[in-house]
Formats: sequence, structure tokens, C-alpha cells
Amino acid sequence: MNATCQNPPHPAARQHWHSVSHAQLIAFFQHHLGLSSADISSPGPEPRRSVPFVYHTPVARDKAYDPSRFHTARLLLALAPSPELYDRLSPSSAAPRPPASASSRKRRTATAIFLHRPWGLDRKRLPRGTLALAEHEAYDERLTVGWNAALVRGLLGALPGLEPGQDLDRDLDVGEKRGKAQDQDQDQDQDRDERDWISLRGYKTSPSRRIGLLAPLAKSTSTMQALSQRIQLEFGGCEACELNGSPGRRCSVLACLNAFSEEVARRVERVVRERGWDRGEGAAGGMGGVLCLTGAAKEAGMRVARELGMGVVAVGHRRCEMWGLQYLARRASEEFGERLEVVDLDAVDE
Repeated sequence: MNATCQNPPHPAARQHWHSVSHAQLIAFFQHHLGLSSADISSPGPEPRRSVPFVYHTPVARDKAYDPSRFHTARLLLALAPSPELYDRLSPSSAAPRPPASASSRKRRTATAIFLHRPWGLDRKRLPRGTLALAEHEAYDERLTVGWNAALVRGLLGALPGLEPGQDLDRDLDVGEKRGKAQDQDQDQDQDRDERDWISLRGYKTSPSRRIGLLAPLAKSTSTMQALSQRIQLEFGGCEACELNGSPGRRCSVLACLNAFSEEVARRVERVVRERGWDRGEGAAGGMGGVLCLTGAAKEAGMRVARELGMGVVAVGHRRCEMWGLQYLARRASEEFGERLEVVDLDAVDE
């Protein structure tokens, strides 16, 4: 009888309790950033994706990279390259780990890093075996303020069946649905999901980019002041907070916005009125129950908010970005446990 001879698995492809494969790590980020297989293989057309997701691999550029054959026991997350990043990449900076076999000891010293803005990364300073992942557009869209399902769910309470990173919205041809040609111009930048969340689309030269999530709070009894305080607690402070009216009035809509120009503020007003979410709150035609959560406090948008009576909590650009790192660090620790040491290099010291 002929026996089939099989080569033993490559040592780096074996599963060890103390490490995570690059393939598992890539899948983790792909899920939480909402990236497709095409997104992680190469950068897409500008301006949708400006950098390749797999930014630096442990193999030479002319060699094939198989992420299932490489493992890591440490993940560093940072907004951008910094002196501390290079210091932390030193094997001596890693946390002590339980004893491991000789075949896996060398592999455990390799580190994986994730960067929001990888420009300026000095590849020559990366130790051998380092994996660098990077994402700019999808991170801004999903893990700062904007179409951030995880953030809104945390602020408003859990929604059954909703997972962070899941693509919630579905395209609607509003003109076809309503049979009114004029609605096409009004709603061309909106999508809607089954829970009546509205996605605002379109930013600069990218018409498909989602820059906002509007959530009606039909059953909520939360006041503007209570929700604004919860937001500030979530982000560790704010740059500006203007409730523009009685802080004790009920909040009827939360608008999570990645930009807050005059045009974006007007779009929020239009959506609220079209959907019938203006419930007579406040003295400005029903817009007094709308609370806008954004990053930087742009005066043009703030001026429109005052005019309409909408509340605004601007948490600041850096706090928005840091929230995303903290979220990824927490989820990675939960998912991989003791197999992966997770370090958020931009975490604020208490």
C-alpha cells in the first residue's frame, strides 16, 4: 500500500497559546474597520484609500507574504510614528511572557504595529519580522466621529444584533421609493438602515464617504445635558459644548458628525425635518432636541447650530482619533487575551 508523505507544517504556521497569527490580526482589523478583501490587498482609487492596509511585511517586497505563516505576541497601536514607537519595538521593551519552546521563542520577539497615519514611518528602523498595518480613511469614517456604530451604540445603549464594524446601512433609491423626482436631489447623499439611522455621505472629492450618522431617539427620555455629559465622559473632556437652550429638554436626535461645516449643519437640519424628527423641542422650529457630536469646533457650523437651536458637543480632533485606538486596544485584548500584549501608545496618562 502506498502511503502519502506529507511535509510537516511550517513552525510559524502552528497555533500557540501565546501568539496570534498575522492572518488573525489582519482579519481582526478588517472586521472592525469594515474593510473588504480588495481593500486589504492593495490601495484603492484615490481618494478612497491613500495607503495600503498591509503597509510593511516581514518579507522582502519581491517575496510572497503568507500571513498565516507568521505570528506575533505583541501589538502596538499609534496614531503616527514617534520616537516612543521605535523604542517600544525593541525586544527588550516587551512584557515578560511565560516560557516557550526554542522554536517559538525567536518568533515571539516580532511585533505588529497599527498606524492611523503611517507617513514618515522609517522602515529601516523596524526590527526584522515586524508587521505594520495602516488605515486612514476607514478609521476616520468608522472609529472617530461619523458613521461610528460602536460609539453610538455605547452612548445610546446596546441594539440587538448589532456588531461594531458591521455595515449597517443599505442604499435606497429614494426617488424610486417615493416616486418623486425632487426627492433625488434632496436624498442623494443619504442611506438608511432598518433601525432608521441615517448616513450622511459626501466629503470634499469623495461623494461616497460617510461623514455622519443620525440616530432618532424616539423612546429616549435622556436630556440634552445628560447625553452631553455622557459624551464628555466617554471622550475624557471636550473642546466646546453649547446646548443653545434649556439643558433639561429632551434629546430627540443624536447626530454623530465627522465634519461640522455650515453645509453639514444644514444637511442635518434637512434630514431631521424630512424624517419628522423635529418634535417641537426648543424655540427654533423643533431643532432644539438635536444634539450634534463632532470633533473640531468649526465656527461656521457652530453659528448655524446657534441659529437653529441645536446643541453641539465638539470633543476635539485628537480625542476623536484617540477614541478609535482605545476601542481597538480594548477589543483586541478581549478577543486575543493572553496570547497578545496590546499597547496603546497614545493613551492618556491618568
